[in-house]
Amino acid sequence: MKRSILAGVMIAAALAASPAVRADCAADSTVADVRRAHAKGEEHERAGRMPEALYAYVKAQDYTCDPNPVEADAAKRAAALSLPLASEAEKKGDLETAFDLYERGGHYAAADRVLMARLRANPDDTVLVARALQHFRNRALPAFQSNNRVRLAAAGAYTPDAALLAEVTSWPAQAAERAFEREAKLFHTQYLAERVKLEQSRPDDPTDIAALQSAGAREQAFVTRWPEDPLEASRRQLGLVHIWAGMISDRAVSERLAQRVSEIATQRAALLVQKYREAPSLLDAAMAYHGVAAGDPGLFEQRAGEVKRLALWLGDQAKSHGRYTLAAAYYEVADAKDRAEAMRETQRQLALQKMQPRIEQAQRAAQDLARSLGDPAQVSELRRQAEEARKAIEQSRSSQPAKSADDLERELGL
Repeated sequence: MKRSILAGVMIAAALAASPAVRADCAADSTVADVRRAHAKGEEHERAGRMPEALYAYVKAQDYTCDPNPVEADAAKRAAALSLPLASEAEKKGDLETAFDLYERGGHYAAADRVLMARLRANPDDTVLVARALQHFRNRALPAFQSNNRVRLAAAGAYTPDAALLAEVTSWPAQAAERAFEREAKLFHTQYLAERVKLEQSRPDDPTDIAALQSAGAREQAFVTRWPEDPLEASRRQLGLVHIWAGMISDRAVSERLAQRVSEIATQRAALLVQKYREAPSLLDAAMAYHGVAAGDPGLFEQRAGEVKRLALWLGDQAKSHGRYTLAAAYYEVADAKDRAEAMRETQRQLALQKMQPRIEQAQRAAQDLARSLGDPAQVSELRRQAEEARKAIEQSRSSQPAKSADDLERELGL
């Protein structure tokens, strides 16, 4: 019995060591791969190609199912090569490259420092902040030390800075507050008042050239004064707060930020509807704010529907007062495309009616000219007048005395 148990253990051990049983090992490279990479690194290093040598040595540290025989030496060489390359990149201000080089060489404290420098220079870069959060959270994991023990042995011991993790963790909430402050400055009531005045002053008669030119000048002046729509910029800041809130692990803080966004957006929409409805575009902006405020699609549809019904009613009111340009704009906001097109067609018909006398006059003039050209006597007279004019021009040219070279030089200032 003992001999059979011992034999079974030996068979199991042999199977465990066999390639067939270890076929489930997931590795980045084979031993042959890392040996080749290490040799390539040495070749690059001898040739003075230090960046290429560094990348080859990093590749030579890949995980392999069998023990990696060149990992320790590759880590030492990478640590030595990366430090001067990273320092040079940092001096040039290329912090992204410096961070990458410090990381590859296992100089983790230097990489942390460079990443924080980038973050402080770009405090509202959501992608960079998210990256920094993940970076420092990974640093704090116990597995980080064990997974990088060879690099740490080559480059030196590393202890994550708890203060940096705390700073980065608090970053999204602080950035959200900055976004709220910017949004408050962007929502400009002066812009709203000027927008109403501009849209109310748009002419309805497409034949009134002077009025159209004046309207064009007003539009240009408005765009010059407000090159960026403050309301769009305001909504971008509120949307930015949503992104920051999503980075905060404290659910209560995240939900409070989202609630503030909803309240502010709802207030903006209400003000536009109540006080600035005379500008159709501001009703459209009110619906956009409802989109920011309402997390539930059903709630957004309900609120947007209320604004559209108001726009439809205001379009009917404008139509009844002959304000066809304004009515069409309201109908567009209400998604009443057929009514908007009807307003434009009404304007076209009214313009045709107003221009009809001039059209008829032009037609009569054309008919008179055609009749004249069909009369041989009239055609002969026109030809005679043209010939006399030609002769007079030629006679005028020939009667002028030829200018001497001296005269020409004096005229040309030579």
